[in-house]
Amino acid sequence: MDTTLLDAFKEEQCVLDLGREGLRVGDVRCLITDRSEDLLLIREVADDLTADGFRVLRIEDITFIRWSTEVLSQWSRALAGNPERPSECPRVELVNWTSTILSALRTEPLITIHREELDGSTCYVGKDIEIKGAILVAKSIAPEAKEDGYFAIRIDDITRIDFRGTYERTLAKLMV
Repeated sequence: MDTTLLDAFKEEQCVLDLGREGLRVGDVRCLITDRSEDLLLIREVADDLTADGFRVLRIEDITFIRWSTEVLSQWSRALAGNPERPSECPRVELVNWTSTILSALRTEPLITIHREELDGSTCYVGKDIEIKGAILVAKSIAPEAKEDGYFAIRIDDITRIDFRGTYERTLAKLMV
């Protein structure tokens, strides 16, 4: 994907739809927050016109961008006029997956990890994450908001991480 376009969208702060057809996953409606050569930090925009957490994607997976449609322009205006300002964007180091995950953990206790090339229907919610060489090891959090053993995955298999979204925040509250 042309990073010049991504930089322009970041500057403009317009709502876009990003597609990653090669992974057979749905489009995401978002605002671009930051990027590196390889990774893109976005703020997901929920159907209720609120900013719903952050997501990091591999730029190489992005195959489609839609912007400035009538609907997306309406969303941009509505989000800009929303008195509930979204939480400030955390400082996330987008050098590689390791630095991205470790820096996101400084502000968030739970991170959702996706390996969409291998299994697009499964995600892993982890806490107390450690990086051991090329492997990520974490305590697994079940959908019932309970610790449920551990998981280990290859860092190179990660295609997306989510944090500070409704799902992660709800699980964290239920675990208290």
